[in-house]
Amino acid sequence: MTTWRDLVLRHFQPATAYLSLVADPDDLLLEEQVLAALGARGYELLTFADPILRPILRCCAGCWKLP
Repeated sequence: MTTWRDLVLRHFQPATAYLSLVADPDDLLLEEQVLAALGARGYELLTFADPILRPILRCCAGCWKLP
């Protein structure tokens, strides 16, 4: 049986991109098992709440056209 975690994780294949930007308003990627699986696939998660990353994302957000 497929779980919600499997459905989320199938979008994150190992070594697919140098940088991936994801909107996660429900914080699904912060769930312990999902976070561990992402780490095993080589992903490092930075959140908008990160004090170093926040100004960079805020500055660049106006430059990106999101669908």
